[in-house]
Amino acid sequence: MDTSILTVGSVTYAMKARKALLRAGVESSLVKVNVTESGMLGCRHGVEISNSDFYTAVAVLRDCRIDYQIYSGDKVDLS
Repeated sequence: MDTSILTVGSVTYAMKARKALLRAGVESSLVKVNVTESGMLGCRHGVEISNSDFYTAVAVLRDCRIDYQIYSGDKVDLS
């Protein structure tokens, strides 16, 4: 399955995003991703969704005022 990851600022927001997506009928899983920002290693949390649900998921997060970034790279599944 082709998937996309939408990262958010904290694990709390990732959980809120997952709940909002579930209410909208979009299946997702919590993930932790490794990112490099400004030359520093770090991590972010987010939700992984099917590419077929991408536009619906983005609309749901926008409506819930949850800031997100689209991510591609390594992940660690938290589900």
